[in-house]
Amino acid sequence: MIYKSIKLISGETLACGLDLTDDEFSSALLTETFVPVFKPVSFYSVKFNDDGEVSEVVGIQPWIPISKDEYQKLAVSAIIGLADLDDKAVAGYQDFWNVFEEREKELDLEDQEFLEASDEADIMETTTATMGKIYH
Repeated sequence: MIYKSIKLISGETLACGLDLTDDEFSSALLTETFVPVFKPVSFYSVKFNDDGEVSEVVGIQPWIPISKDEYQKLAVSAIIGLADLDDKAVAGYQDFWNVFEEREKELDLEDQEFLEASDEADIMETTTATMGKIYH
C-alpha cells in the first residue's frame, strides 16, 4: 500500500491509500478514466475569531462521509497534483481510520441497544395499555 496526497480541480485535498505501486499508479493515470483509492479522507478548515485573533483549525473527515465502501473511484481528470504522504501523515491517516472505525462500532452498538430497549419499552407500554380491555 502506498499513500498519496491528491489535489483535485475542485480545490479539495485528499489523503488515501493505493493498492498499486508508484509505477502502476503512474500508468493508470495515463491509461484509465478512474483509479481506485482506499479510504480517502478530505481536509477542511474552520476559521474563528479568538479574542481578536483569527485562528484556524484543520479537520479530517471521510471524503464521502456516508459511504461504507473502503474503495472509491476517483476520476483521473479531476487530479491536478500528487505527492507522497510523509511518515507522520501516514501515521495520522491510519490513526484517524482506527479511531473512526472504533467509534462507528460503538455507535452501532449504542444504536442496537437503543432499538432493543425501545422495542421492549413499546411492548411493555402496549401490553400495559391494553390490559383489562376487551376487544371484539
